Amino acid sequence: MHDAQRLYHDLAWIWPIMSPPEEYVQETEWISRIIRQYAEIGVKTILHLGCGGGHIDLTLKKHFQVTGVDLSDEMLALARVLNPEVTYF
Repeated sequence: MHDAQRLYHDLAWIWPIMSPPEEYVQETEWISRIIRQYAEIGVKTILHLGCGGGHIDLTLKKHFQVTGVDLSDEMLALARVLNPEVTYF
């Protein structure tokens, strides 16, 4: 296991404290608005690669159907608790 993978594995439990979901709302709303405004087709689904603990998905799911992918099973477990309606792999 690489050091970066070990970090997300061993420290996943502290992620909600180190990086609360509220810190992502403003930026994610802006990104969502840009996608909806400039996409040539109506975007209804988002594939979120490197979704981590799902904090960004908390806002994305208000605008899109989200599918999240991450290498860390521990981070995916956190994401599933926070966003049970999102599909994670």
